Amino acid sequence: MVEAVLLFRWHLDGATRGCVLLSLTALTFTLCACTGVIGEDAFTSDAGVMMDLPSSEQKDPACSSGPDEPLCSGSSGGQMSAMSCPTGQSLCGNACVNTNENQSHCGGCDLACAPGQACAGGACACSNDEALCNEVCTDLKDNVDHCGACNTACGVGQACEAGACVCAGDQTLCGTACVDTTVSDRHCGGCGIVCEAGQRCESGVCKSPAGEDGCGGPALGVSVQQVAVYQSVKVAVMEAGMAVAAAQRKADVIAGREALVRVFVNVNPGFAARELSARFTLREGNKTSTFFAKRNVAKSSEDLDPATTFQIFVPANVIALDSSYSVEIVECGQAAGAMAAPRFPAAGEVTLGARPVGGLKVKLIPILANGRVPDTSAAAVATYKQLLQAMFPVESVEVTVGDQISAPFPIDWPATLDRMRSKRAADAPTADVYYYGLLKPQDSLATFCGNSCTTGIGYVPQSNAVGLRVALGVGFADRVSAEVMAHELGHTLGRNHAPCVRGGSIAGVDAQYPYMNGIIGSTGYDARRRVFLFGDRNTDIMGYCNNKWISDYSYKGVANRLASVNALQSVYVADNQLSRWRVALLDSKGPRWGLPMAEPSLPSGDPVSALILNANGKVIDTVMVYRTEVSDGGGAMVMVPWPKSGWASVQIPGFAALAF
Repeated sequence: MVEAVLLFRWHLDGATRGCVLLSLTALTFTLCACTGVIGEDAFTSDAGVMMDLPSSEQKDPACSSGPDEPLCSGSSGGQMSAMSCPTGQSLCGNACVNTNENQSHCGGCDLACAPGQACAGGACACSNDEALCNEVCTDLKDNVDHCGACNTACGVGQACEAGACVCAGDQTLCGTACVDTTVSDRHCGGCGIVCEAGQRCESGVCKSPAGEDGCGGPALGVSVQQVAVYQSVKVAVMEAGMAVAAAQRKADVIAGREALVRVFVNVNPGFAARELSARFTLREGNKTSTFFAKRNVAKSSEDLDPATTFQIFVPANVIALDSSYSVEIVECGQAAGAMAAPRFPAAGEVTLGARPVGGLKVKLIPILANGRVPDTSAAAVATYKQLLQAMFPVESVEVTVGDQISAPFPIDWPATLDRMRSKRAADAPTADVYYYGLLKPQDSLATFCGNSCTTGIGYVPQSNAVGLRVALGVGFADRVSAEVMAHELGHTLGRNHAPCVRGGSIAGVDAQYPYMNGIIGSTGYDARRRVFLFGDRNTDIMGYCNNKWISDYSYKGVANRLASVNALQSVYVADNQLSRWRVALLDSKGPRWGLPMAEPSLPSGDPVSALILNANGKVIDTVMVYRTEVSDGGGAMVMVPWPKSGWASVQIPGFAALAF
């Protein structure tokens, strides 16, 4: 049943004289009379009902003359009673309202909701996507003053996205400010990387500007002592006034890779400290580019003191195969003294001797283990890529992510590596792609490892073993995981272990490694942080010690393998030269079969003579099998010819017979 209430009040001479409460439910009237004279005023209720009443004169002391008090005190049988509202409504002022949904009277009279709020069930509330901040409904997902929570304001230049303060566009948050690390001289390529005086930040790299340095005239009392190129390791291209031929260098200058050129000087006795500029000029055909760095020189340069050398950043595009170079030290003010040897060579240029290597292609395969898969987001992949780019002798690093595979837990490392080998064979990528499996079987590396554990393994294949360019390791997207990846990829690039281990033992050590205790020997350089890594304080990535970097010895070895892989063209092999193979896994669990090779192929690995036995255990033949070592305690994998009729088992030296 619907009930409507109409309330009327009439006036005369400014005094309230009467009111009528009309209930349309039963069409009854309730009247009360008030003293005074009725005029022509009209009364409008809060509900918006307006009606003019005819003039008359009534008196009833029960009515109030005040607009905020009850209009009538009685009505039935001449006895007036207080005004009542329909069920579910309340009298607020002169109006009946539903306090469950009224914006001005929410939950009670005069309890108004804040702007943007709605009244529902007698309570003021913001929408589901908003919160009440300082009495205003606010969307916490995109409000810079209330980002993610009330009164959590974003910094200058930041935007609020999905409830988090972020820097707009390609900017990075450094401290409390958003900066463009591609051009910021104080945050060049990363927060806190400050370009030196005279340098500017271009594309995230501190570069010595090409062109005039404002200086002129050969420096007096100064000689160029050494010129070294740092791309990951120190490569001396000039020493003691003589050029170092490319074939005599401990490592290579890589074409198409940015570099830091470090110029060492000797000063004559009595040299007066002053500002000098070192100019490094590269010539490629008819194109000449000059880069420089200024420094206050007070003494001769020392390898362990970067402040005593000139450091000149050179972009990748000018380091070409036919580049030649010269270095000169010039005065930036007035000076006196004897002429020494401030230029190398004394005239013209000498060949830089840059080498083409190409890039490194890595395909990451996420491995489901113990119900967990590793993070392969762009940020996680960048952690691995940036280390490989900074450490390895390559023009570029390309990292892609492939389809997921699974592995049982606890991890059977050799069997999982074999599964990765089979995965690569099934995918049939180009020969220059290295497959790397990522494992994250626990939430953290500490939980997974405890005090000690295996963190990765990989094949150590011959250069022609395309199908064995496979490794795997932990994938926690941190420094340790990135270093494990570099270590295991080093194995797939033909590198054995450096002689460095913290307790325990290390197998497969490279007998030719030149430095004691696995140190890197010469100075390294990490372009990510623009820091030098001194030879006796850091150890080679192929060892098991801390403070890992790459030695010039390992750097050159990796460059040799990559240059060979990247230069190799397709080679035709007659079908009658290909064979089918079974794969045997040799490890602490004894000999066992891995996954067979799906397609006929050439053999790879070290040839080993094995015995073929019949069902009675009698030797009936000998065959050649091919063994490839697996790094880091993984044993070996062996290519075994596909069994012929009458073959029951094969016995590989050092292991029991393995039944076909």
